[in-house]
Amino acid sequence: MLRLVPMRRRRRRRPPRALRARPRPRPRRLREGPPRPRPPLRPPLAIKVIHKDKILQYGMAEQLMREISAMKTLRHPNVLELYDVMASRSKIYLAMELAGGGDLFSRIAAGGRLPEDAARHFFRQLVSAVAFCHSRGVCHRDLKPENLLLLDVDGSPLPTLKVADFGLSAPLAGCLLRTACGTPAYTAPEVLRKRGYDGRKADAWSCGVVLYVLLAGFLPFLDDDIIRMHKKMLRGDFRCPPWLSADARRVLTGLLDPIPIAGRRSRSLRRRRGSRSARSREVCRNPRRSGRGRRRRRRRRRRRRR
Repeated sequence: MLRLVPMRRRRRRRPPRALRARPRPRPRRLREGPPRPRPPLRPPLAIKVIHKDKILQYGMAEQLMREISAMKTLRHPNVLELYDVMASRSKIYLAMELAGGGDLFSRIAAGGRLPEDAARHFFRQLVSAVAFCHSRGVCHRDLKPENLLLLDVDGSPLPTLKVADFGLSAPLAGCLLRTACGTPAYTAPEVLRKRGYDGRKADAWSCGVVLYVLLAGFLPFLDDDIIRMHKKMLRGDFRCPPWLSADARRVLTGLLDPIPIAGRRSRSLRRRRGSRSARSREVCRNPRRSGRGRRRRRRRRRRRRR
């Protein structure tokens, strides 16, 4: 017997993509009004990678927290900006402003001492940043050319200075600091005495040493033996090079005063910032005050030499 089997329908093959009819593009609607502003481009960042095991190994957790808290509160054109802090299981990432010009120490080591105009340019920015930090209740305590970064700016012959590395910073709580820290060549004499010191005056001393290095190309209390170098710093035994101007010598003499009680460091910083009115008012109220201060300083220096 014949058996009827239903026939399967053949599927209609679709033509290849190249032969298919493309849909007509929809007409674009012209948007009325001004075009949308493009989002601003983010500046390039520098990522500082810190390993957690090394922080625990060397006991740097407190130092890292101090640096992060200080940089978060400081927003100044001459202070390196901290954008964000991220962490993983083994590392900590600090997203910071990128200063592609290197540091000030490399610039001096490559080209020698700077002209007085260039040194004045960098020193003004340094004093502005340090004064802002002090107004926000933070003292740096480790100011040196290695921690002063440079940022190249279009249209400017000289780069912009950025203060970085707040790992040794401390809050100004109205009391004297006791921790002796910082680089030995840039440390203030009162820090070496270990009797308590004012962080603002210690920063002013470091600014004076930085200014001397900018103008001379070497340290003011340079010595192979660190003990003899500290003795020179305690006595204030340094000489200005003959090519320095009278204004530069006056500023250096005020900043590198080994006796912080005299207050000449803060006055010298105020002069560099341009606020001379407070100094002139004080002298006008008591004309003999400046003369008495000089005599007292001379007596103290004589006693120390004895």
